[in-house]
Amino acid sequence: MKFFRSLASHQKTDPRPSRRRPPAKPYSARSVLIVFILISFSAAGIAGLARAAVSEALPGTGVFRRISSLMSGLFPNSSRRRVSLSKEYVYSDSRLLAVEDVGARQTPPSDLAVFRPSTGEWLVIDTNSQHVTRLEWGAPGDIPIEGDFDGDGISDLAVFRGSSSTWWILESGAGSVRAIQFGVEGDLPVAGDYDGDGMTDLAVFRPTSGVWYAIGSKEGNFLTIPFGSISDRPAPADYDGDGKTDPAIWRSVSGTFEWIQSSNGTVGSERFSSGVGDPVPADFDGDGMADPAIRTGKVWTIRKSLSREIISVQWHQGDIPVQSDFDGDGRADIAIWRSEDGRWLIRNSSDTTTREAIWGEPGDIPVHFFYRR
Repeated sequence: MKFFRSLASHQKTDPRPSRRRPPAKPYSARSVLIVFILISFSAAGIAGLARAAVSEALPGTGVFRRISSLMSGLFPNSSRRRVSLSKEYVYSDSRLLAVEDVGARQTPPSDLAVFRPSTGEWLVIDTNSQHVTRLEWGAPGDIPIEGDFDGDGISDLAVFRGSSSTWWILESGAGSVRAIQFGVEGDLPVAGDYDGDGMTDLAVFRPTSGVWYAIGSKEGNFLTIPFGSISDRPAPADYDGDGKTDPAIWRSVSGTFEWIQSSNGTVGSERFSSGVGDPVPADFDGDGMADPAIRTGKVWTIRKSLSREIISVQWHQGDIPVQSDFDGDGRADIAIWRSEDGRWLIRNSSDTTTREAIWGEPGDIPVHFFYRR
């Protein structure tokens, strides 16, 4: 059975990118119109662009009110990241040798970062040096998106604006800005590397039909993936370790995790004893494959991908799960963020010690971010 089908077969309009002014709605249920706006700006002109360029965003939209339930879908790919190698060329005895940094293949730890919707600011802290980076990108009601859209190994500033289904992306490499309309009202953003090229692809999950829509970052190929139903929650991650994001859903009515393995197209599933909780998949054991997991109150229930062993870990109560590799050992750490005081409580997988930090304030949204590189 083919789960990936070209969306072009459903098109009634020319699917190629258009540089005309974006329409109010990018596509209907059976047609897609992608609008690319690629602009280069000076450093002075970039600050506040995402707020000033499009003014239709309204605070308190339905998309923003769902942010706490969406966060588990923003962190799944956090424990696996492609690392750019540091390499120099030197002459030795008339020969040109390539010298690599011996630690370059180690995955760097995740930063502590929050998005502040009230001001459109991203705030990133280096907890070792206490150096703070403040970046303006977004507007009230925007959903922050984790991703490396240009493939340079550094997170790009990106937001999804539900009021217009527009993705605003500031690429860290060239400093280019992209505004892309992709999705319709009610869609949930599920960005990930679905084609395995090392760059994040735009993708949405449509709860009303249970269909995933994605567009490849390089070739621009459309993908439609019928997988899920109206009550399912998306939980994309790389469950088979092939370097591609797999569509996945958490079905609370049956307590079942299901995912499509992009390596062979088969469907994997895992049933948990309880159907209550948030999906929190990540690579907790460091084998390169995301482990299906749910969080119910203080209890994290994790099914290891290789051994299929199910473990339960009690951790602190918190508003938002933020599982990621914060200690740099190649394994995702169990972690939560408390909105009332901006407290991060991280269980280091390297030695099971607790890391506690205050970063953020009520109203902020924690973001998985790789910025200090």
